[in-house]
Amino acid sequence: MSSKHPVKPRCKYMFQRRELGQPLHLPNLGFDLTDPHCHSFKSEYNSLHDPHLKNYFQSKTMHKRLVSEGYITKENKVKCSLQQYNQYNDYIDRKMAQLERQTMDEQNVKKRIEVINRNNAQTMKKIREREQYKQHLLERMEMNWQENNLQMLSHMNEMTQQDTKKPKPKKKKGSSKQ
Repeated sequence: MSSKHPVKPRCKYMFQRRELGQPLHLPNLGFDLTDPHCHSFKSEYNSLHDPHLKNYFQSKTMHKRLVSEGYITKENKVKCSLQQYNQYNDYIDRKMAQLERQTMDEQNVKKRIEVINRNNAQTMKKIREREQYKQHLLERMEMNWQENNLQMLSHMNEMTQQDTKKPKPKKKKGSSKQ
């Protein structure tokens, strides 16, 4: 991950990290303990990267002075040493790796949620099917109960009609038991 940029002897190079008034540190993407003591990228204060001083440094006289003394380029890029440049590149590489890990974690969470939702949908479908089957059974039982009641009523009606059609036995006069 740490790749150092070699410099050829007797060649003049100009290294730069960010523009004038842009902070060097990127916002945190979450809880990270890969470098808790900041050994890999020292957070030394550099007023040229302070966003609150950007307007001051961009005034015509101050900008001219910073360019003439070699602190910045005409395009507002802040110059740095090779060592600072390499440290900053390592820092950016670590931040990119952290972002990739976080993105992968988020994608894995989304996939898990999709699987859970799919399983829940299947479970809910099975529950609905069971409830529909129970409702169907209850309806059939109710229909059977109603049919049985109707059969019993018609049977009772037939029995009562048969009883009314039969002649009642007559009582004999005088044959009473005392």
